[in-house]
Order: sequence, then C-alpha cells, then structure tokens
Amino acid sequence: MMLVRGKDMISIMVVLLVILSASGCLGNTKSDHGWTPSTPSDTPILKTLFESVGQTHKEFYLDSDSTIIITIKSSFNIENTSFRYIGIIPSKELMNWEKHVFNPSLVNFSWIIWNAKDGSYRVHLQKGEYYFVFGGVLPKQKYLLGDTVVVKSYKYLASKIPMEWPDDTNVNLHLSIREAGTVEVYFFSEYEFKVWKEGGTARAYFIEKRATSGVYHISNFLNPGTYYLIFGNSNSGVKTIDYAIYVDHYPNFAVSLEIRRERQ
Repeated sequence: MMLVRGKDMISIMVVLLVILSASGCLGNTKSDHGWTPSTPSDTPILKTLFESVGQTHKEFYLDSDSTIIITIKSSFNIENTSFRYIGIIPSKELMNWEKHVFNPSLVNFSWIIWNAKDGSYRVHLQKGEYYFVFGGVLPKQKYLLGDTVVVKSYKYLASKIPMEWPDDTNVNLHLSIREAGTVEVYFFSEYEFKVWKEGGTARAYFIEKRATSGVYHISNFLNPGTYYLIFGNSNSGVKTIDYAIYVDHYPNFAVSLEIRRERQ
C-alpha cells in the first residue's frame, strides 16, 4: 500500500479539480443544445394560472433593474377571444387598480397591452415590487333568441324568455316594427309577470311605453331563470314586430403566465 504525503495529496486534489472543471462536471448542466451555465435566470420569477373564477393579480419582485420576458398561453371555450388587457403596476398602485379595474385609464401602469393575445412580451423594469394584473377577457355578443310576432289592436302578447347562463350580461333587445307607430314594451321576471297578469302593480326590469324600431338596453345582469317580454298595441290596426335578444357572454378560460429574467 502506497502512502501519499500531505503536499503530494494537495497537488493531486488540485489536478483532479482542474480535470473536472475542464470536462464540464462542475458548475454546468447538460442540455439538448450543449452545455448551458446554471444561472438564477433559469428559475421563473413568477409562474401562475388565471382562470374564469379566481385571482386577477399576482405579486413579484425584482432585486435589480431587469429586462423580463412575459410568456402567456391560454385556452378558451370560444374561438377568437382576446384579453381585455394585461399589465404590470407598482405594488403601491394595487388598491387603485382594484378600484378601477374596468377603467384602467385611471391607473398608473408600468406596462400595459390592450386586446392581448398569446405570446411573449419583453419589458424593462426598474428594481422594485410589482403586480402582474389581468383585466379579464373581452365578451362576445351572443344571440339568445328572437321571433316575429303580430300584436292585434288593443291587445298584449307575451313571449317567454329563458336565461340559462349566470355569466351573461348586458341584455339588449333589438326591435323592428314593420308598420308605422309605436308599441309598448315590458320585461318582467316570472314572478312579476304573474303580478302584472293579475292586474297588480308589477316591478319591471324594463318599460318603454312608446317604443320604435331600435336597440334597447334591458339590464346589465339577469340571474338564470325565466323572464317575459311583453308587447302592447294601443293603436288601431295590427303591429308586426321582429325582435331579437342579445347578451354579452364571457367565455370560460384558463391562462398560464410565466415571467423570467432575460439572460444578460
């Protein structure tokens, strides 16, 4: 058995370290494209998921002035949908943003993209605390139902309107009257329709006593349920009415977000 003296042992260890370093066994990781240095930029600064119901903002911190790469991938149940906006705000702006989330012109953004799509975005930010904020998706106008009805002189006609989706908003009535003159229009819940039908004082979502052809806003929001659209003809002669109801429908979605520091 050969003994190695202290100084010789040190020399051998130095040689081994040099060999290991030259071969890439220290301080590097192997990738499919060769040897890539292991750096802190390999770890995402922020990685999160936004969904139809859930969080709309996420905090992250930069310990120095940095250029970051924001990568967004999404899935929707309706095609050709885009985000209302995505943006970055200083942490001190969070309360202001929460107050004006649907009126972002009143918010001090460090960065914002309107009608954003999937992709990667390059942003330079100073050192500090930030929030990535998600302004939701743009709604799609959806046809709910429609019909052509004939209302006789001095009569009323009721049409049953089912509302099935809780995320439908901005209910609008598109109206076209083929004859001259006006008609009465009422929009009731099922319960208030019964009150009206029995001659009581009913509370309507919408009333227009002298409606002409055009578009009428019924309500910002209606709970799922059954409603009734009433047309009244207080004139002599029939009234032929083409109507359609449209709503703003917000699609279901999932958005994955990743923020990484750009390599220097």
